[in-house]
Amino acid sequence: GALPLQTLLLLELTYWEGLSAPEVAEALDVPLNTVYSRLARARDALREQLERLAPDRLEYERALRAFHGASARTAARGV
Repeated sequence: GALPLQTLLLLELTYWEGLSAPEVAEALDVPLNTVYSRLARARDALREQLERLAPDRLEYERALRAFHGASARTAARGV
């Protein structure tokens, strides 16, 4: 299933907007430890979705590298 909107917002602020955990905590008005625990759960949920979409480990690793590469390219562009 789709990730909850709150999780998507957290991921967007962290990975696409490049905010630090303290900045995300301030933006969402939640404690810093809440950001850390939600990020851990969000990464677990993403991992589960990737495993369902690409059960072959090689496919999973390629998808993960593509995701990280896209994130790095976005960060390099300052987007």
